[in-house]
Amino acid sequence: KTRRKDKPAVFKASAPLKAGTPRQLTKVRELDLTDDPVGSMLGRITGASISPAGDRVVLCGYSLSYEAVLPKSAKSFDEIFSQSWNPINLGQRAQGEGVTYAADGLTLIATSEGVPMAVFITRRELK
Repeated sequence: KTRRKDKPAVFKASAPLKAGTPRQLTKVRELDLTDDPVGSMLGRITGASISPAGDRVVLCGYSLSYEAVLPKSAKSFDEIFSQSWNPINLGQRAQGEGVTYAADGLTLIATSEGVPMAVFITRRELK
């Protein structure tokens, strides 16, 4: 299986943030999403969210979606980006564009392009 040469990357801005003030972003790391299709927009990351508890991150693309969990032993939130990215199902979206966690931290809300724009709600239980 051939892989894309460019990997999605995570960047962060240092605090404090101030509206209207440009900030230089620092690269945290590149992500290894192993089933990311080559040369296909299907593998591009189009949305991301951090759970309300700050212990999970979800990424979505046009068709693929992933979630990582911060280990309880982590000393920094940035450690979440070196964890395994587990594929998750956000529904049959025509072209996934955005994702967020609901207030419960388990339910995911995802969108797709189109008119009318569909909203997909995925309720999950953790094991």
